[in-house]
Amino acid sequence: MLFFGSFFKSITTGISSLPVITSVRNIQYFSERVAKGPLLKRRGYVDKGKLSGLLPRDEMAASGKQLVPVYRPKDVWSERRALFGQNDYIDILGSGKVHPVDLMYNVPKWLRGFRGNEMQMLVRKRKIFGAWMQEHRPKKWMDMEKRVRYLYKRLNHKKESRRLYSGEHKTPTGPTLKDYIQGRAKPRYSDDL
Repeated sequence: MLFFGSFFKSITTGISSLPVITSVRNIQYFSERVAKGPLLKRRGYVDKGKLSGLLPRDEMAASGKQLVPVYRPKDVWSERRALFGQNDYIDILGSGKVHPVDLMYNVPKWLRGFRGNEMQMLVRKRKIFGAWMQEHRPKKWMDMEKRVRYLYKRLNHKKESRRLYSGEHKTPTGPTLKDYIQGRAKPRYSDDL
C-alpha cells in the first residue's frame, strides 16, 4: 500500500507542475468579427406583437391603410355562380338519358360510379395502371402493393365466413320452447320447463 500512495503522489505533483497553455489562434478572427459590428439576428422579422416599449404605434394606422377592407358586393350573376349546381337534379328533371355518374367531371375516369371499399378501389387501380406504375412510379407501386396485402389480410381476418349465411353450415340447436308446447319435444327432467 505504501508503494501505491507514493506512486500517486508522484503522478499528482508531476501534473500540477505542468505549464498551463492557452490557445490564441482565433485572435485575428475575433478582431475581424468585432470590426464588422454586432451580429444581425432575426433580420427581416417584423414584430407583430409589439412586446417592447410603452406605447405601441401601429404602422398600418400611421401609413393610412384601412384595417377593414372596403365592402365590394359579389357579382351573384357571374357565370360561375349562376351555373353552380345546374346538373345536380338532371337525373330527376331531365329526359333520363344522362346518369349522374356521367356528370362527375372532377373524379378520375376509373373511379366514376365506383362503389366499394379501399381494397377494391386499389385492385381496380392496379388493374388499370399496373404496368404503367411499375415502369414509371415503382415506389408508388410498391406502396400500393403493400397496402393491398395489408388490407387483404385485415379484411379476411375481420369478416364473417360466408358459410354461416349460405346455409351450408348450420350450428346445432336444441328444441325451442314452441317444440315443447306443441308436444314435438319432451323435457328430460320435470323441472326443465
